[in-house]
Amino acid sequence: MIQGLHGENRATFEYVFRKYFPRIHLFAFRMTSNYEDSQDIAQDVFISLFKNTKKVTSESLLKSILFKMTRNACFNYMKHKKVEQKYIDFIQQDDPSFNLYMLSFLEEREAEDLRNEIMQDVMSIVSTMGESVQRVFVLSKLQYKKNQEIAEITGLHIKTVEKHLSKAMKRLKSELTFGSEQKKTNLIFFLTFF
Repeated sequence: MIQGLHGENRATFEYVFRKYFPRIHLFAFRMTSNYEDSQDIAQDVFISLFKNTKKVTSESLLKSILFKMTRNACFNYMKHKKVEQKYIDFIQQDDPSFNLYMLSFLEEREAEDLRNEIMQDVMSIVSTMGESVQRVFVLSKLQYKKNQEIAEITGLHIKTVEKHLSKAMKRLKSELTFGSEQKKTNLIFFLTFF
């Protein structure tokens, strides 16, 4: 088998993969607790092994190399996840000055695309509310009308306008617990600046 690996024999590669992949995948899964990522890690380990077959001189060394490579790949995965989480936490900090700072780096088209994406997320939530609440929300947050103006336009009492706005904003805030990270970020941005 070792000679087949050194000779880059396809059948030997398939045999080694089929024999060890389930064990390597399980080992990676136990370390990461993530099925898909552990599968990717296991596949990457085999790709790396097949690129460096000269290190393998015996079957017992093969097992040792596979498990060491998997362990190291899992450690790298966990380090990456920590960094990724720190970045997400940093980006999601509720600091309007930071958000403005980040926006200053956007090109005009990127800013417009971001605004459209944010508004699409917001309007998908608002569209599930009553027609009167939707109208008040659009007049206030998108057309920048004051509550008194909205009351005059809609014929609603000013207290009703305030209640509708409060209801819409509460609903948007409650949506922060659901949805993708990008949608949450968009809602935080909207709630901060609109």
